[in-house]
This record gives sequence, structure tokens and C-alpha cells, in this order.
Amino acid sequence: MTWPPITPGQQRARRWSVITFVLGVLSVTLFFVFQEPTPTGWRTSLLLIIFPIVLGVTGIVFGAISKRYLWVVLNAVVMLSFPLLMFFGTLIHGP
Repeated sequence: MTWPPITPGQQRARRWSVITFVLGVLSVTLFFVFQEPTPTGWRTSLLLIIFPIVLGVTGIVFGAISKRYLWVVLNAVVMLSFPLLMFFGTLIHGP
């Protein structure tokens, strides 16, 4: 048992923070699994840029409500997945 006791609202917020983290990681993973071109080209921007940002911000809010800052940090990493991939990609495959 943790001290101070966790309220039911904090438990729900923690659950939603974990769910948004998993969905954000799944979104980035699906981008790498399904990289074939699409006619409209929306899949790339949705899976790598828009979904992780929306899910990351939502997870950060829920993590702050639940007062579990580990989930705040993990959801921030999901939110910053595109800039991190760009940075490490240029370090590995750069000039």
C-alpha cells in the first residue's frame, strides 16, 4: 500500500496514462512495420507525428493527475519520438 492512499480518480488516471503510452508505442511500431506507400500519404504523418503527440500529451496529463511521474516521462518520450528518431537517424546515417 502506498502512502498517501490513492484515490479512485488517481487509479483511473494511472490506467489511462498506461493505455495512452501503450497506444503511442504501438503507433510508432506500426509505422515501422507497415512502410509501404499509400495513395494519400496520410499514414506516415498520422502514425509517426500526430498520434504520438496527441497520445503523449494526453498521457502526460493523466500521469500528472495520478502523481506517477514515471508515466509523465514515458509519455513525453512517446510525444518526442519523431524528433528523437530524426536526431538518432542523422547520427547513424549522417554525413
